[in-house]
Amino acid sequence: MLQTENQFYKLILMFILVLLIPAAIADVQVIIGAQSTVLMIIEAVVMIVSLISAFVYILKGYSKNMAKVYKVFMYSFLLAEVLGLIASLTIDIATGALPIVLGAIIIIAIALLAFIKDFGKTNSFITAAVLLVASFVSYFTGAGAHPGVVRGGEDIINTSIGLLQSTTVLLSFVVGFLVIAKYVDKTARGTK
Repeated sequence: MLQTENQFYKLILMFILVLLIPAAIADVQVIIGAQSTVLMIIEAVVMIVSLISAFVYILKGYSKNMAKVYKVFMYSFLLAEVLGLIASLTIDIATGALPIVLGAIIIIAIALLAFIKDFGKTNSFITAAVLLVASFVSYFTGAGAHPGVVRGGEDIINTSIGLLQSTTVLLSFVVGFLVIAKYVDKTARGTK
């Protein structure tokens, strides 16, 4: 099943696999949510593609043979975030500049990891860390800016925003782990 003998990595992989299921359920809730906009629904569908790709990539072994699945994961995550930024600009909710800046940082970080070949271990780790931090900050500033982002609150659309942002945080965590796994696999194969 999981293509690793290292028990620590196996534990992390299992943890991620377990978290992908509620993230997919959250995205389905956005799709069927009455207050979700068309862009939010499309973003949720693309995020589900990304979640499924991550699931397959982790389950089948994060190796060179699964590079196409990894690309589907990264490209769909990038597309989802671009759609999310566009959606946040079109929703009639006062957000301020910080969510837009954080959204741009998230998009740039994913694009760097997805498109730059031979980006290097240090650059990849730093970029993955920036992605994760920006995702967390975006989630928590969104939770403060929109009443009910986390719990439902006054405006139902905020629940959809919160669900999508929580999936972004999880996918950012997955990216970080997969960057680590990529270099573990390269080390095991004796490549740079």
